[in-house]
Amino acid sequence: MLTFHKLAIILFFISIAFSGSIFSLPLGELSGDVWPIFLPIIVLSLSLSGDLFVRKELVNCFFCLSIVVLLGGVFNFDSINNTDFKGRSGFERYLGQYILFFIMFTLLLLMTKAFSKLALTSTPEFISICFLTSLVPVVLVGSIEILWLILKLPLEGVLDSIGALFRNSDYVSYISRRARGTHFEAPALGMYLAFISPFVFLVKSKLNRFLLCVFIGFLIFASGSRVALLLCLFGVLVIGGSRKRNIVFLVSLFAAFIFVTLFFGFEQFIMDYLAVKLGFIFNVEQDVNENFHAISNLTRLSSQNALFNMLIEKPLFGWGLGQAALNISTYYPDWGYASYEVKEYAANSLETPLPPVYSLWLRLLVELGIIGAGAAFYMLFCVYRKFSKLPFLPTKFKNSIRVSFILVVLSLFQFDSFRLVYLWILLSVMLAFTYFEE
Repeated sequence: MLTFHKLAIILFFISIAFSGSIFSLPLGELSGDVWPIFLPIIVLSLSLSGDLFVRKELVNCFFCLSIVVLLGGVFNFDSINNTDFKGRSGFERYLGQYILFFIMFTLLLLMTKAFSKLALTSTPEFISICFLTSLVPVVLVGSIEILWLILKLPLEGVLDSIGALFRNSDYVSYISRRARGTHFEAPALGMYLAFISPFVFLVKSKLNRFLLCVFIGFLIFASGSRVALLLCLFGVLVIGGSRKRNIVFLVSLFAAFIFVTLFFGFEQFIMDYLAVKLGFIFNVEQDVNENFHAISNLTRLSSQNALFNMLIEKPLFGWGLGQAALNISTYYPDWGYASYEVKEYAANSLETPLPPVYSLWLRLLVELGIIGAGAAFYMLFCVYRKFSKLPFLPTKFKNSIRVSFILVVLSLFQFDSFRLVYLWILLSVMLAFTYFEE
């Protein structure tokens, strides 16, 4: 029976498939994300059942992390007070990032409660369906993108018209000619596919499971996302290689992928993709002016080099929450300035964006120090370990959650914000079933 609570969760999952949307709230870094609009519906569904009580352990965890953030601010009060970069003050950045963390932890509390209620009334199979419903809008838009980018059908105008229905005006046009599904850019689609791909193995129908795998494979190629390619391939091999029957499925899937590629003439597109993407994963030569991928790689390596230098300078308590982006420009290595992106990020101008640091985990080490980041990493590890030991969950469901979590954690080595909703959703599912056993 489809209750209001189940419907609220399904709608929430569909909403996480959208970013860069006109249907969003002005919430800073969360602007463009649709899911905050549906969070009050989750609250309402819990209120109607008179069940808004949250776990004391999670509240205590939030306060412990808040104390770590506060201590970092106290130890770095002078530097935070004197920092001003690209029109952003240190305290503005510090407070803004703490508010974002508060919002995301509130999401964790509410979704843990929502999934705990589902665990009492539904099977893990229904929760799997919730995850997979988020694929519906991606399949609808992504299928047209594949036809346009790979089969070369004249569908760009159709995609622009569809995008205008839900995308922010800044993201309607396909300037880079890369698939992005219902997201604002191709890398965002790549992280979504890494998150959702393990759940495809929970589809009961072998034919539907097969078709979804083929679709995701071609959508990855059409998106040009290196991260999605590597992470999804890793996830498929881990899940598929866990049982002999799955190995047969993987071999059949690969054979079908080759057949479809040759039958429809996709081979040139695929070979171009592999030559460009995989050929430049480790390309950091100095002459990068005419190669976007070499520029991107050089910028990322420069940022990570700068973060390590910042960590060495303040290893224990870090620089303070949100301060990495405001201070990283003075730590870029000289060789990094061969990238025009590094030059833009280092310029103290209101017309250029704040420097991305490209890794949430390195960012936490730099901003919270070894002590604060170590506490956060230990909490994540404990949640994963306890969930992995649950004896009552179906193996396939548990493996999908675990692999998805690992892929999201890996993707956060190249994404630097708390706002990645997939991490918090997976944590809430794992916590809900852990508490259910207790």
